[in-house]
Amino acid sequence: MTVTLGGNYTFGNGLKMIVFGQYFKDQWINTAARAGVTKDGVQGFTHTAGTGGYGYNDGWGASVGVNYPMLGGVAKAQIAYRDMENSEDYEFNRWFVALGYDYSLSKRTSVYAMAGYTQEKIENRAGDDITPSGGEFTFGLLHRF
Repeated sequence: MTVTLGGNYTFGNGLKMIVFGQYFKDQWINTAARAGVTKDGVQGFTHTAGTGGYGYNDGWGASVGVNYPMLGGVAKAQIAYRDMENSEDYEFNRWFVALGYDYSLSKRTSVYAMAGYTQEKIENRAGDDITPSGGEFTFGLLHRF
């Protein structure tokens, strides 16, 4: 079961706020654990990563984002949090933050740049934890046909 609620609102000054929340129960999350999630010598972490995903999970997530027109383009920001527990008693918490900018060169062409950072904490039954993290920077040119 998954319940998702969200919405957006644009204020008079052009600031657009986007929010959503989600609750899920018994959901199979088939995203393989990567980026240092396995930890040799700590019982369970290798097993969790070796399943090819997070297994069946219960939890919730929330996100708040904003878009604001400035300098001829649109500045964007987002912060999100997820808290879940899987069927084998592992707990996962993840923070995500991102900043971006989109600038139109013409009616159909734009350039964009985005930077983001994610940190996750994974804790097993024995109370051992690991905290993999990662960053990303992306930029590009978009042309709509």
